[in-house]
This record gives sequence, structure tokens and C-alpha cells, in this order.
Amino acid sequence: MFIFFSCKSLLCFSFEAENANHKAAIVTAINIVRFAVKYQATKSLHNFPYKSIVGFVLLFSLPWLLCALMESTMRKRVVDFLNNVSPDVTLSVNGQFIRPPDQIIAELKKIRDLPAHHSHATKRIHIEVVDRGESLVLELGRDSRRMQEYWVFYPGYRYTSGSEIGRIVTSLFDSY
Repeated sequence: MFIFFSCKSLLCFSFEAENANHKAAIVTAINIVRFAVKYQATKSLHNFPYKSIVGFVLLFSLPWLLCALMESTMRKRVVDFLNNVSPDVTLSVNGQFIRPPDQIIAELKKIRDLPAHHSHATKRIHIEVVDRGESLVLELGRDSRRMQEYWVFYPGYRYTSGSEIGRIVTSLFDSY
């Protein structure tokens, strides 16, 4: 009786769900409950809801994997660009040209994926690197807790302008 009531409540709730993720989760839960009832009666795995479980896992893991792929791809592009700059490169920080830019470029090359620690990026520092007619624009946001940690954003895409592509730890930008 309880299992039937649970399925009925989930089914009624599914019509009120606001997005596809909720509906997919509800359908998967219903299929698992239905399987549990049948399994108790037959003790057979013949009707196990493999498709529902795989669909459910993909629905929630695929966006996470795509975000991680986007971040690592952009991090690699930034480091590749910085590794191949010529001696004639120009670099500006918040509109102020920096000469020589070698020290800042060396620090930016150290971008990596650091573990999160429940903080956020504060005031952003705008960095533009121009070399051989190509331009790389980055924004650094100082960490709210660790003052020498900077979140690196790539404003070229909507996703990477709001989500960090990596972090650097340096005291070089303390004066900005």
C-alpha cells in the first residue's frame, strides 16, 4: 500500500515539476519503485530499469562534465598563448601598460585548478595581452579569504566569464 501511495504521489508531483531534470528524476524514482515491487514478487532482475538509471546519471553528470571540459580547454588555450608570446608583447593591467611584462606573464602561466574553499572572487582586475595582432583578455578576481589567490576568468565566452578557468597564487597583483 505504501509503495503504491509513493508512486501515485510522485506521479502527481511530476506534473507540477518545473523543469526536465525534476521530471527525469521522478520518472527514474517511479521506475525503481516499480522494479522493487516486482523484484519482491519474482526475485528476478529481468525488468531492472537500466535505461532509466543510465538516463538519470547522464542527465546530471553530462552538464558537469561539459563544464569541466570547457574550463580545462580554456586554461590550456590561455597557457599555450602565453607560452608562445614574442618579445614584442604588450600587456596592460586595468588599462595601465606594464613594461617589462615578463614577470606578470610568468605568473599567469601558473594557472591551475585549485580546490574550492567556500569563498568567492571579489574586485576584478582586467588584463589584456596583445601579441602579433592577437589579443588575450583575462580577468582576475581576488579571493575573499586568501588575499594572494586570484580566480582567473576568460570573458570571451559567457560561461567562462562567470566561472573560473583556474586560479593563481601570487603577491604580484596586491597593488591593484
